[in-house]
Amino acid sequence: MKKKFVLLALIFAVVFSLKYSAGPASQVGQGYTGAPGETGTLCANCHTGGVYGTPSAMLTITNALGFEVTSYLAGETYQISLTAIAGSGTPVGHGFQLTVLDGGDADVANFSNPSSNAKISNAASVAGGRTYAEHTSASASNTFTFDWVAPSGGTGDLTFYYNVNLVDATGGISGDNGGSGFTSSMSESIPTVKVIGALEINDAFTLPMVDGTANQVLTTDGAGTVTWMDAPTSFTGGSSSDDNLKSSDNQNTDYGLQTVEINNLKNEVILLKSEIEALKKLINKLTKK
Repeated sequence: MKKKFVLLALIFAVVFSLKYSAGPASQVGQGYTGAPGETGTLCANCHTGGVYGTPSAMLTITNALGFEVTSYLAGETYQISLTAIAGSGTPVGHGFQLTVLDGGDADVANFSNPSSNAKISNAASVAGGRTYAEHTSASASNTFTFDWVAPSGGTGDLTFYYNVNLVDATGGISGDNGGSGFTSSMSESIPTVKVIGALEINDAFTLPMVDGTANQVLTTDGAGTVTWMDAPTSFTGGSSSDDNLKSSDNQNTDYGLQTVEINNLKNEVILLKSEIEALKKLINKLTKK
C-alpha cells in the first residue's frame, strides 16, 4: 500500500510539473508571481530541494534608443528583459512569469514580440483574465525578453510583479528551487511638450511634422502654414556676427547710388539758397531807388 502511495505521489509530481512546464497562465489559467488577485501559490512553495540556492531576478527596461529607464512615457514601446539568477550551481532549465498592474491593480501588461523561449498568455482564473509573459518550456537560457507598450497618460505609478524558477528538468518538482516573488515599481514621466501628429499653435500656425536639414529655417506662408526652407544668404556664411549682418552686394550698390543722389540734392539746395540771397539783395537795391 505504501509503495502504491509513493508511486501515485511520484506520478502526481511528474504530471504536476509537466502541466506547468509550458507556462501556468496558459496551462491552468493561474499566476504565480505574488501579484494581488492571484490564487495560485508561489514557485518556492512547490519547487524545493534543489542545489541552486535562493533564486533572484534582474528586471531591465530599455527604451527605443537602448537606454535603461525607471519611468515611462505614455504610449511608448519598451523592451523588457528578465534574467533568472541562481544562488549556486547551474540549473538545467529556467522558468518565469511577469505581469504589470497600475495603482488600482488593473492589468496594463500590453506585451508583444516575445523571445523564442517566452510567450504571452492570458490567465483566465486571475481577476477575470490577466495578461502574463511566461516561459514556453524549461529554458536553457536564463534570460527572457519581450516588448511592452506603456499605458495612456494619467495612469500613474505601475508595479511589475514577477517570479522565476530554477529546475533540474527531471520531470518532478523536487530538486528545483523556486522564487518567492519580486516587484519593481515604475513612475509615469510627464513630458513638458509631447505631440502626436501636427502641432497647432493658437489656431494660427501649424508646424511641420518633419525635421529640417542643417541651416534651414522656419518660414510662414502668411496663412498659418509653417515650413522649412534654406536660410537666406544675407543671414549666413560670415565668420563673425558682423559678417552675418552685412547686406548683399546688390543692397550695397543701391545704398551707394542713394548716397550720391542725396549729396547732389544737398548741393542743389546750397546753390538755391545762394541764388535766393542774391535775389534779396537785388530787391533791396531796387526798393531804395
